[in-house]
Amino acid sequence: MHFQWLNTLRLAAILAGLPMLVYWAGKEQALDLESGFSVGLLGGIALSQLSMVLYAIRFRTVLTTVGIHLPIMTALRMTALSLFYYFFVPLSVGSDITKFVKLKAANHNAFDSASAIVIDHMVGLSSLIILAGSVFVWHRPIDIDIPTAAGGALIMVVVLGVAVGALRYHRSHSGRDSASISNLLKGIWRHRFTVLFALALALAMHSSMILA
Repeated sequence: MHFQWLNTLRLAAILAGLPMLVYWAGKEQALDLESGFSVGLLGGIALSQLSMVLYAIRFRTVLTTVGIHLPIMTALRMTALSLFYYFFVPLSVGSDITKFVKLKAANHNAFDSASAIVIDHMVGLSSLIILAGSVFVWHRPIDIDIPTAAGGALIMVVVLGVAVGALRYHRSHSGRDSASISNLLKGIWRHRFTVLFALALALAMHSSMILA
């Protein structure tokens, strides 16, 4: 009963916080509320909330690649909490720590939980690279030859591949480390269509954040 009242108070605080923020912005003249409520503001709020929902669905989708299945509401609560600690823990590691601790508290395997967090980061970074690359090709902010840029990117991928291979070779004396990395890569390939779906969610999430 105590925890139920605590959760109710938390929900009430969250629901009251947004109107208070809008009121404060109006008092500080950051928003012109006297001339009427801005439709753009309402749309921005809706898109920002949509991006959080998409983020939660993306993380929930990534978790299925390691055999962890979360209810959508649990994923939403975990995502909201992880975003909160992301801004208040040094080095921005609060989000990852929160997710790992919550998954571990739910008796999920530590390696599976860590693997899902790593895969989620890979998906998020890939989506940002795709969006940035698309804008760069479309807008061309600097005068650069596209084939040259593509060749440079290919060289970077090869260099990174060689570096990862060298690291795995260096760690080959430890069968556990080698097996862990191998299992992670095999899991990504085995669930490649799920990972691609998560990538599509990440693209939609970042796009909604940009529009907001």
